[in-house]
Amino acid sequence: MPPFNKDFDQDFDKQLIDVYKQQAGCFACRKPDASLKCARCQIAFYCNRDCQVQDWKGQHKQLCNTWCDNRAEEDGCKGPVPICMRSCGFIGENSMVQAMQVRRDLFFKEVKRVAAPTGLRLSLTASVIGMFGKIRFVAIVHLVDEDFQQINVSHVLVDTVDEASNAAVNALYQGSGTISDATREKVLEGLCVLAAQAKEHGGLVVSITFGRGIMFLADCKPFQERVNEAAGFKIMWVPDKQYVV
Repeated sequence: MPPFNKDFDQDFDKQLIDVYKQQAGCFACRKPDASLKCARCQIAFYCNRDCQVQDWKGQHKQLCNTWCDNRAEEDGCKGPVPICMRSCGFIGENSMVQAMQVRRDLFFKEVKRVAAPTGLRLSLTASVIGMFGKIRFVAIVHLVDEDFQQINVSHVLVDTVDEASNAAVNALYQGSGTISDATREKVLEGLCVLAAQAKEHGGLVVSITFGRGIMFLADCKPFQERVNEAAGFKIMWVPDKQYVV
C-alpha cells in the first residue's frame, strides 16, 4: 500500500490563500502588488516596512496570533486552512463551508489512491460544537495503516446542524451536552454520508468515538445500525471518556 499523503490539501490551501492575497493586496493600505511578507504567518503582505508596522499595531498582531495558534500542530494534525481563514475573518461563512466540502472530496480522493483491496481503515472522532455563531457537527478522521500506526487528518466533515441560540448553546455545553431531535437526525445523516463515502472510495470506517452533544449514541442502537449499514461494517462505537457523566 502506498503511503497516505498527509498534505493532500496543500495545493488547494495555497489556492485559497493566493486568492485572498490578490483580493486584499497590502494588508495596511490595500494597494495591489505588495511584496513584503509577514515571516511568521506567511499570509499578510505589505508595500513596505512602514505598512507592516502600521498594520501590526492595528490588527495584524491579533490576526497573526490567531492564525498561528489555529495552524499549530497538536497530536499530529493541524487546523484546516478554510477554518483558520474563517476564524481570522479572511473568508465568509459560505466560502468556508464550500472549501471544507472541497477538502473532504480531496481527502477521499487520496483515500482512493492508497486504498488496498482490503480497504483503508478509518477511525472517526465526532462531536457537536459551537463554531462561528452556529452549532456544527464535526468529524476528525484518523487513518490506521497496515502497521496499525495512526495518522491524524483533522476535520474532514464540518456540517451546520443548528442555529446557535442561547438555549442551544447552553444545552450543548452543560454536562455531556444535549441536542434536539432534529439536530440528531442531521448528525446521523452526516455520519451515514461520511461512512458511505468512505466505503465508495475504498475506505472502511472501523470505529467512531463520539463526544460532546452526541453521547446519546451510546444507547441508540438504531442510529448505530444505520451508520453500520452505510459503512458496510459493524463499527466499534466508543464514548469519549471526558463527556461520560
